[in-house]
Amino acid sequence: MPSLYGRLFAYRERRDRRPLEDFLTEALCDLLNRLPRDVMGRFVAELLLPPAATRAWQQVVDDGGKLLWATQQAIGDYGRLDLMLAGDETPLLVVENKVGHTGTVGQLAGYGQWLLGRQVAGQTWRGVVVFLTHFTPPPDGFATGDTSTYGVPWQCVCRWPAVWRWLNANASAQPGTTWQALAKELADFLRENEMTSETMTQHDLSALEVYLPSAARVSKSFERIWNEAINPTWEKAIWGHDIGAVARSWIQYASEGALIWDWGYLRPPHSPYQRNVWHLGWGIAFPEQFLRWSGDAIPPLPKRPYAFFGLFSEDDGSPVPPDPQQQRWGLGDGWSVSALNPNGLIKGRALCDFDPGPDRLAEQIIAWVKEAGCQLQRAIPAIVRAVPAPGV
Repeated sequence: MPSLYGRLFAYRERRDRRPLEDFLTEALCDLLNRLPRDVMGRFVAELLLPPAATRAWQQVVDDGGKLLWATQQAIGDYGRLDLMLAGDETPLLVVENKVGHTGTVGQLAGYGQWLLGRQVAGQTWRGVVVFLTHFTPPPDGFATGDTSTYGVPWQCVCRWPAVWRWLNANASAQPGTTWQALAKELADFLRENEMTSETMTQHDLSALEVYLPSAARVSKSFERIWNEAINPTWEKAIWGHDIGAVARSWIQYASEGALIWDWGYLRPPHSPYQRNVWHLGWGIAFPEQFLRWSGDAIPPLPKRPYAFFGLFSEDDGSPVPPDPQQQRWGLGDGWSVSALNPNGLIKGRALCDFDPGPDRLAEQIIAWVKEAGCQLQRAIPAIVRAVPAPGV
């Protein structure tokens, strides 16, 4: 039987569902607020603190006062915190949660600087910034005590497999309590979503054995998509996988979204931002897997494996503007809008609609991606003009 959280997460397929990262943040916040104070103290000490902060944290726990976890706290120009612990309404610790997101994590510096300004002068507690992650690596220099970049001296990297191990160990140690039951359910949900390990398992080795003979052909196909469909149409319009980087073919295996894809960041005049915000993406999605990607798309994307091409935005407050005419910017049939990307424009076509012949499948996908790219390029000027001016 699926876990409680697994059954609840099934409703994410609806238009108003939230993605996995947000769901896990909310579930963890709820559980932490249910834990007895001493148990919650151990969770923080064992998973969310560098060793230098443990003594000061124990003093916070022992001194009393209300400790409360909250999610999605807006902090002005710094953005929005995934998860925050406050003691008597004073921020003590902030958490940024990433499961497998491919975007930048530079907001950690802003969060740390914001937290530094909220600490009480003269107190031993100095604030902690935590990067909770599964596959996303922390930024360079994080968790090394770099106060010039990250404000507070206490920085910590915590990984979801460690959370799973803690839940398993502590749930079985306190049978019969509500929080113990919920801890077990959340641990089961993490296991169902294959978040109990960052390294390979026997199941992964079996899958790899099947995939390896095909890997070179898949890589070659993506290289040809870049050389024949993307680069000729978008030459000098995209950076690559980071601002200023040379644009080239690169496959990203996004396990949490059940897709393989490539992407490149747009630069002006195809984007109003001279930084990593808007990007093109193309690849193949496998919606029959237990995790869906852009399942809120209108019209819906194919329910079987499909090729896709689209324009997306990092979730940093600079979304692709919504089309005021609700016509998908005149792109025509076959294009969908996904608010989760946010306001992403996506075109998808089921793989079964292409000629399956060994000499035709890749050729048709390349031609289809090129056509979709040309359609989007014609709509880009109107999309850019619709972005509100700064301060508006």
